[in-house]
Amino acid sequence: MPHTNLDLALLAAGRELTDAEHKHPQWPTDLLRQVAIVAEELGEAQKEALSLVEWQERGCGTAELAARGAALDREMAQVAAMALRFLAARL
Repeated sequence: MPHTNLDLALLAAGRELTDAEHKHPQWPTDLLRQVAIVAEELGEAQKEALSLVEWQERGCGTAELAARGAALDREMAQVAAMALRFLAARL
């Protein structure tokens, strides 16, 4: 059965979540620190999005744009992973 884009996105977020839990097994108990982690990941995604737009405006080749797009996708998967980690800690 083929995977939908949502399936692929959830798989990517799940991989990032697993990696993060192995790298940083302790999740802060302080609400502000938890939100700060999610915000930090979102900030990194914003930087990648800006970079991608700048590369597009320069008319860069498809290989460069694909690499920037993949970097943005990884950052957004990390945002999703940290948001899930946040929610899991709150439930």
